[in-house]
Amino acid sequence: VIGGLIFVNAFPELCRQIFYFVQQNTIFKESQGVFNIVLYAIETIIAYLLMTNSKFVVELISKQIPENETKE
Repeated sequence: VIGGLIFVNAFPELCRQIFYFVQQNTIFKESQGVFNIVLYAIETIIAYLLMTNSKFVVELISKQIPENETKE
């Protein structure tokens, strides 16, 4: 669910930032929006991976909870 919410937020922002970048017609290194494009691309990828690998994330969290409880 969290991956879906992040994806719904990040993907339209990524598309918007790419659209603004294309409209500006500036060199890639000189544009200020490059950081935003990279940021939203990474956020979109992480959200996609959270959606598609949810079982792996749940198993990883389940393994870490008993380890932390036994140490206390």
